[in-house]
Formats: sequence, C-alpha cells, structure tokens
Amino acid sequence: MGEEPKKKPGGNKNSGKQPYQRLKPYIIYDYLMHNSDEAHTVKASRSHKEKVEDDTSIQTYLDTLGISSERRSIYKDIEEMNQMLLVLDGRATDMDEAAELCQDEENCAIRYDAKTRGYYVHKRKYTLENIRLLAECVYTAKFIDEDKTETLIDFLTEHLSIYDADKIKHDAYLTDRVKTDNTTLYDNIQTISDAMGKTLNGKKHMPEKIKFKYVKYSVQTVAKRVERRGGADYIVNPFCLMINDGNYYLLSLDDKSGKPRTFRVDRMRNIRLTNEARCGEEEFKNINLSEYAKEHFGMFHGQEEHVSISFISFLLDTVVDRFGTRGVVYNKEDAEGKYIRATFNVAVNEQFFAWVCGFGRRMKIVSPPSVVERYKEHLDKVREIY
Repeated sequence: MGEEPKKKPGGNKNSGKQPYQRLKPYIIYDYLMHNSDEAHTVKASRSHKEKVEDDTSIQTYLDTLGISSERRSIYKDIEEMNQMLLVLDGRATDMDEAAELCQDEENCAIRYDAKTRGYYVHKRKYTLENIRLLAECVYTAKFIDEDKTETLIDFLTEHLSIYDADKIKHDAYLTDRVKTDNTTLYDNIQTISDAMGKTLNGKKHMPEKIKFKYVKYSVQTVAKRVERRGGADYIVNPFCLMINDGNYYLLSLDDKSGKPRTFRVDRMRNIRLTNEARCGEEEFKNINLSEYAKEHFGMFHGQEEHVSISFISFLLDTVVDRFGTRGVVYNKEDAEGKYIRATFNVAVNEQFFAWVCGFGRRMKIVSPPSVVERYKEHLDKVREIY
C-alpha cells in the first residue's frame, strides 16, 4: 500500500471541517466572559443594518480570527458550553444530566435576553463584589509596588466583563495610596520562604540563615534610602512572615543575641541564603505570635490597664473597629445616647494617648485616675515643645 499524502496544517478550507472549529465553543465563552454582563448583551450573528465597525456580534468576532461560523452553530456552541460548565462545576455528573438541567435557564451560566436579542454571562466563578474586595486588598497593600499592583488588578479583572473591570479600575484612581518603591519585594519574599522551607527545588532542605542589607531614610538623602550599619550585612534566623497595616514583616531571631527581631521586608535589600543551618528552634516555639504581634504592632506595648473612655456616639464605629466587642463594655452616658462610655483592657502607652488625643474634645479618658493623670502629663510634655 502506498503512503497517504500528508494533510496541510489547518486543513483545506474548501472541503471538510473548517479549521479551529473544535476551539469555537471555548472562544465564544471567553468572548462573552469579557464583553457581556446583565447590562451588556452580545448578539450571536451580525446585523446588516449596523456599521461593520460597530458590530460586536459573536459571528463578527469569529470572522476576525479567521473562524467561519453561522448562527445556528453558535447557538449550539453556547448550549454545549452551558452543559460543560455544569459538569465542570460538579452540578452534573455527565453531559446527559447537564442537558436535562439546562432545560431550566436558571441553571445556565450563559443566558439569552429576549429584549436585546443577545447573550450574556450570568453566572461567574467570581462575582464583582468578590473581585472588588480582592482588588481593594491589592490597592491598600503598601508592600505591593505600583507596577505589580496594575499587573495583579489586570489579572483579577480578567474574571469580569470589561465594563465591570473599568468600574474597579476607575474607583482606584480616586484615592492616593502609599506604595513601596522596592520592586524586588517579591523576590525577597521568595528567598525568605526558600530559606525557611523544608524543601527546596523538590529536594529536602534544612532551614537556613539569611543575610541582607537593611535601609533607612536619611535627612541628607530623603529621596533615596541609605544602608544601615554602614552597609554591613544583617545575619538572622528567619522564622515567620507577618502582615500588619499593609506591610510585610519578617520575624526572626538575631544570630548573636538570639532575641526576636522584626524587619520590614520592603526595606531589606540583597537577601541571600547562607547555607548555614538556622538556629533558635526551641526559642521560637516559646514565642506567642499573637501576643508578639500585639506588643510590636499598634498600641499594645506597655502595662495593661482597665480603662474607661467617654466619647460622642458618632465615634462608636471607630472605637469598635479599634477594640472590638469581646471583653469590652459599652454603655450610654445619657438618656439620649449622645455620649457613650467604653471600658476595656489596653496597654497604656504613648500610642494609646496619641490615639485618644486625635479625637480632640470628642473623646476623653475618664478612669482610672492614675491613667488620667498620665494622659495629662503626656499632653503637658507635648505642649512643652511648642
């Protein structure tokens, strides 16, 4: 028998199955994912009444990709995609069961709008609210630089229509955010994770020490940070990455003293593995991470006292956001509820006093008398510098 002639890639357009037809259902779904929602539908076939440049139909889009289509085949592709999505979501065990479920449009991810005579994606894996919340986390994270922020937002909004994506991106420009200028932060995090990991590149790994440069602002060069210790390396035993107030921190044990030390990861430069085994495993086990975080972040360092503050009711949400409701007693101070008293345990220090002072005459410390006196002394010391 003679050898069969080889077929040309893509097939012959003039006979048999047209090229890329098997990809057509996926391409249609992807196009609808990005170009449709309940407020914006897309027609299946082109309209001869519309200008070509204004035609956003599925058929016209397929034409731009060199894929031939006709109206009925597009209907069939959408029907099959709805069935396949039910199987992928686990709502149907096979295509036959999915076909039965699709008899009820409520089960279909892609729906038809009779008023506009167009299709749109009704059910998505991630809703606009989900993506908006994740996007806000990215925007407010100080450890993510501006370029990476744009990349991550583009990635998140890929799950939305272009119209909903524009809403999120438009909202972002309304607020000025402080972002790190360290574009190597993600490499830093990876290096630290590698150092702490028990596997590395698929092989067993012993957690090891790291060394790095640590930078700070200088009065002489505010626009550019300078290296601490005159550029000498810091050598530490890394144990834990923590996030607080939009910043990444490394909790480590100092190589010489063995004491816990916290470093801002975006201020670390030129992080390197040392190939020297990490020390301090037992010491780290004795650290209460929750208590450590409270002591080193915010207003939690200092002698804890049972304190009562009085404030106007308008600030109730702010106080609850700061101190919560567990173990805190809230009472009205007057019949109208104009003033509220909150009683709780708090570490009394300058940060706590500064927080109270920030509300001016709208908040005051009322007990115990010893804390009231300390607060007055704090205000006197501040006043002395003016």
